Amino acid sequence: MRELIAITVYIAIAVMSSVAIIASPTLGAQADTDKIGVVVSIPPLAQFVENVGGERVKVTALLPPGKEPHTFSLTPRDLKKINEAFLFVVNGAKLEFWMDRVAEVNPGIIVVDTSQGVELIDDDPHIWLSPRNARLQVKNILQALIQLDPEYQDYYQHNAHRYLQKLDGLDRSIEISLQGIKVKKFIIFHPALTYFARDYNLEQITVEVGGKSPKAKDIKRAIDEARKHNIKVIFAEPQFDPHSAEVIASEIGGEVVFIDPLAQNYLENMYTILGILVDTMD
Repeated sequence: MRELIAITVYIAIAVMSSVAIIASPTLGAQADTDKIGVVVSIPPLAQFVENVGGERVKVTALLPPGKEPHTFSLTPRDLKKINEAFLFVVNGAKLEFWMDRVAEVNPGIIVVDTSQGVELIDDDPHIWLSPRNARLQVKNILQALIQLDPEYQDYYQHNAHRYLQKLDGLDRSIEISLQGIKVKKFIIFHPALTYFARDYNLEQITVEVGGKSPKAKDIKRAIDEARKHNIKVIFAEPQFDPHSAEVIASEIGGEVVFIDPLAQNYLENMYTILGILVDTMD
């Protein structure tokens, strides 16, 4: 399929910061019988691509379950997947710090930076954990697929519209569910819910500071905040060592509750996170 395409591709992190799609090819006629090979950097993006691309795409996620994207490194198997793919969908916001290797392995791959249009907070990369940001990411994916495969524009637009309606429903559910919450603060080990907190008027208190393992003073600060606001739950993610969270929970007579920001079933996972927040903050 790649031989039938004329491509001018510019893949570089600097370019990714200014454009969402780093190429402007279209598929040839024979692509009608082929699925577009798409690699995504993190599992939640897989659901976005699958819901827009439908039967036209075959999606593979690089980050395996339980792995932490901030320290992820590409394996030979990952490089093989990238080499065989036609489209690479990334979160952006500097999450994929290893992007230079992608250009080395597959200089013709088309990169879609889904963070385009998202208002970033201090370069925090966890943009997908706000449904309002997810809408923008889905739209970036839609535009990429239309540019790549214009004959199926109506198909992609229909699929995207249907999925965006589901994201709108999630957004409304979050707003309604959090209306009656009196305590607007929560403590979490890793700052995964920065954008969620911003968009729904919550305050995220983090144990980890600057991406480094918490020191004694950081743990003490979290304990003091928990006592001050009568917080009894410390959120943690399965990708990180829960020891510090367990220490804090023990000191405040509380518990550690796990949420997974990287689950592939994005909608189901966000409703799960919402339910946990409501139950523990009420």
